[in-house]
Amino acid sequence: MKQYLFLAVLAAVCLAGCHSPKPIYNAVGIHDDANSITLRSNGYGKTEADAIADAGRYAVEQLLFRGIPNSNQRTPLIGTDEASAKRHYETYLNDLFNNERYLSFLTLTTPIDSGKERGTYWTVADITINLRALRMDLEQAGVIRKFGL
Repeated sequence: MKQYLFLAVLAAVCLAGCHSPKPIYNAVGIHDDANSITLRSNGYGKTEADAIADAGRYAVEQLLFRGIPNSNQRTPLIGTDEASAKRHYETYLNDLFNNERYLSFLTLTTPIDSGKERGTYWTVADITINLRALRMDLEQAGVIRKFGL
């Protein structure tokens, strides 16, 4: 009986150790001006192209909900209460991210490093976002107000 208990505990420990870790995302500002911002972001996916698109998605999410330290966009475009914003602007954000409209705001994507680990591709890329166009789209959708109003 003790052997079966030992084997069951050993199997549970082995299975618990086999799960894949949650990816760690990062987006750091590299260059910014009045019309665009360039971020170095990482992404993950089933293919290399998916990983690059994921890096762009995370860069846009960072800009919308967290802001970019040491840049002109220190404050988030939408706000820091991400859960509330996702509920309130659900239709717009679903269209932006699930239908991959955010890709239309990426003017330049330059992969810096990439690889494959445990069947998942990862990449680090410099992502340039057309800040003016993104801000105008958010204003037209009623997500943010025009500057100065």
